[in-house]
Amino acid sequence: MKIGSGSTTHVSTPKQEPVREESKPQQTNTTKASTANNTVRDGFDASTTTAASTSTARNTTSASASASAAGPSAAKPPPPPTVPQAALDKLPPADKAKVEEIAQGKQTPAAQNNLRALTDSDGFKALKPESQAEVLQSFLAGPPTSATSNKHLTSLVNSPSFRGLSTADQAKTLEVFNNTSLDGRERLVDLTNRQVNGKSALLDTDKDGHTLLSSLHSMATGTLSDEFSKNGISRKDLLASVMQEAGRPGEINQSSKGTCTVTSMQYMLNQSNPAEYVRIMQGLTSPSGQAQLRGGATISRDPGSVPRDTATARSDTERLFQASMMEYANGEHEYDNATDRNTGNDKILGLIDNKKDYGGLYADQEERALEALFGRDFNQYKGSFNFQDDKQDIVDTLTARNNQRTLMDLSWGNGGHAVVFEKVENGRVYFRNPWGPTSDANGTTYSDPPRKLEDGATRLESMSVEDFKKHIRQVYLPN
Repeated sequence: MKIGSGSTTHVSTPKQEPVREESKPQQTNTTKASTANNTVRDGFDASTTTAASTSTARNTTSASASASAAGPSAAKPPPPPTVPQAALDKLPPADKAKVEEIAQGKQTPAAQNNLRALTDSDGFKALKPESQAEVLQSFLAGPPTSATSNKHLTSLVNSPSFRGLSTADQAKTLEVFNNTSLDGRERLVDLTNRQVNGKSALLDTDKDGHTLLSSLHSMATGTLSDEFSKNGISRKDLLASVMQEAGRPGEINQSSKGTCTVTSMQYMLNQSNPAEYVRIMQGLTSPSGQAQLRGGATISRDPGSVPRDTATARSDTERLFQASMMEYANGEHEYDNATDRNTGNDKILGLIDNKKDYGGLYADQEERALEALFGRDFNQYKGSFNFQDDKQDIVDTLTARNNQRTLMDLSWGNGGHAVVFEKVENGRVYFRNPWGPTSDANGTTYSDPPRKLEDGATRLESMSVEDFKKHIRQVYLPN
């Protein structure tokens, strides 16, 4: 069976056809931190500096009038920010001088107000002086006048998960904060607060025992392939999008490409082991462009995955992962991200060339990718012999796997589509569609196949058990 671009699954037959997604998703605007042609921009808030200077001028002209009118009872200005001396003493001299100037009101009122909000927060007060000094350096990198950056920084230090990190890991987290965009800083807060196996996602570990934070810090401070800068893609872009995928897996999507198979695997990996995903992405963005998968195989950066393309709802890292996994999964064939097609030759009886040109992946290619990515054997399951016609056996098997995410192929439009099973409940089968977030109202119904939108933010959908049995082709069960 072959499952393709937006939704196509091909069942293995003597003359095997690949799964193509004949009905690809429509391009929709999403709230991705960084999308293919809509990159995250960093810097000041739109009107921070201007508003600050304008406000200062207005306050100056009206100060005396207000004071005389109000008399002795006029409201006093807030006191200057209180910055712990122990933290100041751990700053480099130039940074210490800047913080003191801001605290004394010698720079803009916006910077002073932001510093006050930060240092007055309970999270900042609870930190050790070493970490307070690191936070102050992140404040300076903000820049100090950016209310948005300061809001994200204050949210980060107020996070119990951040305060639970070691001093060294707090410093690494703040370095990531400094090296990403404004949107990326918000994604870092989300990722820090996400719980994986009872702890912050930052402390999730990959196949080598390294934390997600360790790989993320390497992406933030290490050498990246110059192919990205040549294509207008910055470190800030890559960090923002990889943190969004690791922190909000429900927003991962294939956009208009026929990569439903590997996009669903990308979702599964980020749900269960985001540290492994970030480790892979650190390798794919490095100069070598390679990463060893859990199963032992090596995945390489697909050359066509770096330039931005027409699938604008995908982020830079979604495109990179999906194209590179398509290239790995198809074996000896070649995947072209621009055309979204696989091409190559197969031998018939070991002698005759059989040219291939197809979208999506065949079932055995899906299995190959799953086994490499998750490091275990998978079987294509179409139901036991006695139940293959009515598919009840598949429903029973999946019911026993409730809340254990499982890749499965459905008939979809004129082709097939790979989705991720979530649960069977109240006569309905729930699954995650890799088309990604939608603005459609929850409860919206669709046809071909008949299904209902359960959660537009994560693209959770469902169909009745009876409709499911008509459209299920196969599921991929781990041994």
